[in-house]
Amino acid sequence: MPLHLSSRPINELRSYRFYLEVTAPSLAGAMHGKFWLDEIPRLCSQDSAIWHGIVSLSSAYESYVSGAKPKTIENKFTLQQCNSAIRSMIGPGSPQNWWRALFISTIFTCISILDDDYDQAQIQFKSAYNLLREFDTETGLEKSNQSRSAGPRNLYSASSIPMSLPTLRSILIGFEMRNNRLSSTRVSQLPTLLSRDDSMSQWRSYAAPQHPSAVGHYLTVANLGQAVSIAEILFYHLAISSQQYANEMKASYAADKRCLTETRWQQSRSKGNSAHCLCFKEIQKAVGIFSSEFEVRQWPRAKAAEKAQLQRAFLSLRLMQATNRFMLQDDPDEPNRLKRTKNLPGLCTHIVDLAEEMMSLERTYGCKRSGDTIPNSTVMNPLYVVAMSGFGAETRQRAVHLLRRPRVEGLWDSLMAASLGDIIQSREKAASQEYSKKENMKEICIDDYTSRGWEAEAAGQQNIHPLARVCKTIMALGKGKQASIGLRTWWEWLEDLPGHEVTIQW
Repeated sequence: MPLHLSSRPINELRSYRFYLEVTAPSLAGAMHGKFWLDEIPRLCSQDSAIWHGIVSLSSAYESYVSGAKPKTIENKFTLQQCNSAIRSMIGPGSPQNWWRALFISTIFTCISILDDDYDQAQIQFKSAYNLLREFDTETGLEKSNQSRSAGPRNLYSASSIPMSLPTLRSILIGFEMRNNRLSSTRVSQLPTLLSRDDSMSQWRSYAAPQHPSAVGHYLTVANLGQAVSIAEILFYHLAISSQQYANEMKASYAADKRCLTETRWQQSRSKGNSAHCLCFKEIQKAVGIFSSEFEVRQWPRAKAAEKAQLQRAFLSLRLMQATNRFMLQDDPDEPNRLKRTKNLPGLCTHIVDLAEEMMSLERTYGCKRSGDTIPNSTVMNPLYVVAMSGFGAETRQRAVHLLRRPRVEGLWDSLMAASLGDIIQSREKAASQEYSKKENMKEICIDDYTSRGWEAEAAGQQNIHPLARVCKTIMALGKGKQASIGLRTWWEWLEDLPGHEVTIQW
């Protein structure tokens, strides 16, 4: 810890240490490590507003994972630090930089999620989004009119920002993606955010390592870190593609309500699927390269810690790759669609096994990274995919059980995800019993990772009717750990039926 921070109060220093060791690695994921672990500590030593904002965030995160109740001393300390951050922002002589306001709004969005104040989180997110939109507008005008004289708009010069603006944008994208998945029919800011984020399009040009390092290794921190990041980005795009595909299926069904046959859904399939498959194959090639090197590479005893960190990161890459395989419309390694469908229960089990192994390693070694090198990838997204859309009742319940371990990745609350997974499975069982008696549903074919047909269910387990799978969710978050949920099955979505409303608590 820098010497000039040693004069800070002990309770602030304690929260800052917790930030470095636990909070930052947890929030960083695979894509934001430099921002949370490099840039933020540097700025904390230079800017009181950022210092207090980070101390407040770390305090809120510690309260969350420890299960601290509202109104405790820890929560009061969090609020105190938030107020100190605001005073430092607007106090006399404080620099009036727009990027500071953007950063604080982003941090306060995270804190509001941790405090279960989702209304406030939406307000803070909207504030951050509007600042980004204004920046994009002003910088766009500047590029189109380079000759205009200097004026107030120069406050938005990208060169004056001492932190990674693309990362802040990516963090907001992550929040909006999760928000959009919870309320999948809401109007989203994603198209605008994604169009401005170059990092989210890197998956289209990714290629597996083609040349070894100077010492003859393909298995390097840079290569492995890039592969993990691309796998996460591909996951996000597959999630968006799935929502777009649902809209295409509904439009096709509305045009002719007789049925959706296999031929018709093949014609309706998203054009982006081939690009997704190409990226997936490159990541799979990288997985093979890394796996082969792990088998033959000799590691001196002094490099044992480095090897362990690389193996852990490789495990997270395998987890994301397995999840992406599940979400793809077509499996590049299994062209036979019937075999692919029958392999899905085993794939879901594999995903949960890998996630459980990742969480076990965290309990053993902690989530702190070795220096600033090895990325931590998501565990919650794969578990949520299986809990919500997987095959095999026991496997889906295992995923929910793991989600019940308190955890936040970015802005994703595992306890809320577990409760949502439970209610989705309950609704699907009830709807399946109803739909199995309806003759007019037997010829309707839905080819989506959320619903691939009867053959996908494991032998001896209760089958879920394909049209009983939940296709759309609408979540209205209340105060505290409570939300009103609207669930629409594929049948309800296609037929414009109102769906089923429930209240969940976590």
